Amino acid sequence: MRRIVFAAFAFLFLGALPAPGAEPVSRWRTERLPLSVAEATLRIPADGARGRLPALLIFGGFEEAGKVLELVHPDRPVLLASFDYPYRPPRKFEFPGSLRFAPEVKRAVHETLRGIRELQAALARRPDVDSQKISILGASFGAPFAAQRSAPPFAGVILVHGFGDVPGTAMHQLLRSWRERFGLLAYPLAWLLTQLSWTYLQAEAPEVAVEALTSDQHVLVITAENDSFIPPASSEALWAGIKRSPALAEREIMPGDHLQPGSDELIARILHRVSGWMAAKGLL
Repeated sequence: MRRIVFAAFAFLFLGALPAPGAEPVSRWRTERLPLSVAEATLRIPADGARGRLPALLIFGGFEEAGKVLELVHPDRPVLLASFDYPYRPPRKFEFPGSLRFAPEVKRAVHETLRGIRELQAALARRPDVDSQKISILGASFGAPFAAQRSAPPFAGVILVHGFGDVPGTAMHQLLRSWRERFGLLAYPLAWLLTQLSWTYLQAEAPEVAVEALTSDQHVLVITAENDSFIPPASSEALWAGIKRSPALAEREIMPGDHLQPGSDELIARILHRVSGWMAAKGLL
């Protein structure tokens, strides 16, 4: 899995959700939906009248929205939606040069959160969408965005290989490459950079945001048993926050490492679990 570094965030992660196999929906049509921060891509079943569809917003790594949606093969009719993260500077973090992009990172984080709210509201207004069945899935880098507060709340929240303690997670990634470069200075330097960067971003911590989940929201958390990209403490911080909420939450620890391209068997198992869970909870 290629490393992605989101400027002052330091190293974060690429998440993709491809699934091999045939899909029951034989034809799809694509629509573009302008938002104030980006243009959303909608992938809609085109096999005749299906009534009001459930909707699923999907956010993973830095793939283009259209590509992400084409990689997802739901086993039931559902409207899929996503948009590109509004971030254009280089994604490779080079210290200290990349720090000049910090204002653009901060803007992108808050615009992404605003875009998710706008997309949710726009879908709820569509006559072909069941406004009571709009869910969000965040995988890897997309999980902190999916974990944020929404009004009205999403019916379902799926967090795949997500994490809390964003600065601690970013520091974990920095240390993977900085130990050799900076030696004994690596830890204090990475700690200071990630703490200052997180403070500068002024974003709500995912492990705090999930405490606002409500009693009528269904939440599924999928954690990798041997995740080399997310430290166990960060995964546990997110789950602990969810448990402090009244949400109807389930957690599954699946064998394997962090999501990455080429892990077809792992990705297929994850998507099968997500689809079955959503159907069982009446979200599809």
